[in-house]
Amino acid sequence: MGYYAKQWKEIVTCVIRKPGKPRYDVPKAYWPVALVDTIAKLLSSIVTEDIVYLTETHGLLPVNHFGGRPGQTTSDSLHLLVDTVKAAWRCKQVVSALFLDIEGAFPNAVTERLLHNLRKRRIPERYIVLISSMLMGRKNRLKFDDFSSNWFPLDNGIVQGDPLSMILYLFYNADLLEIMRGRCKMCLGYVDDMALVTMASSFAETHRLLNSMVSRSGGAREWSISHNSKFEASKSILIDFSCTKGVEQPAMTFQGCTVTAQASHRFLGVIVDQGLRWRQHTDFALMKAAKWTLALEDWPGHLQGLVYD
Repeated sequence: MGYYAKQWKEIVTCVIRKPGKPRYDVPKAYWPVALVDTIAKLLSSIVTEDIVYLTETHGLLPVNHFGGRPGQTTSDSLHLLVDTVKAAWRCKQVVSALFLDIEGAFPNAVTERLLHNLRKRRIPERYIVLISSMLMGRKNRLKFDDFSSNWFPLDNGIVQGDPLSMILYLFYNADLLEIMRGRCKMCLGYVDDMALVTMASSFAETHRLLNSMVSRSGGAREWSISHNSKFEASKSILIDFSCTKGVEQPAMTFQGCTVTAQASHRFLGVIVDQGLRWRQHTDFALMKAAKWTLALEDWPGHLQGLVYD
């Protein structure tokens, strides 16, 4: 019926401080946590199951888009990246990957563009009518400790935490993954985490290909403008993958900023290094394990007391 109750569109957003920040007079030092009506989430879960089934049955999304889909996990996306790099090495080539940071991905999604993308990828109209009703006419209230703001309208955005949010964003940025296909280039996506990957005989050529993927007609820059999804150049990370040491790694320019290749980057919770040796990730995992081991040292005594009580 496409009905979405008015009270379900009232969202309360609790604003919580991120721990350990040097200053708290900037918005990025806070986490906004959106609280949505529970019955609305139940309806969203049912619709999500239907849309995911249609998506996988009819292949409505690119195969290189991971997350929020059955059989398209974090491990799968990392395997694809590693296999792509090693396949290029076997052909005596090098690989460059530009990991992009999309600023405010979910809140900045344009509703009209999302509905257009859903129709373009053949989602049935009855679901689009419901999603339109869900995203139109919403209002929000912010809560800081004991303070509550007045209600204000929400014109754009996909509600994070709603069961539908993941699959809707996959449709929202699916075009970005398809315009990057080619013999020597690929776009790897995990919901809003993106990586542009190029292969060539030298890093100078891979960097040129990366710039072409961003700046050419119909490239990543045009997508970011049409989808209100700005790439934060200062947070973009470049990694040049090579199986040999001493290969020249020139800097590249991305959106007016000079990006220097880094030795490693944390992608989807795993520290990926330029030689795929995984030493940094091993050290990180051991450090994390040691931290939790020390934190649990006092537990046996407390547990023993509980048993006796």
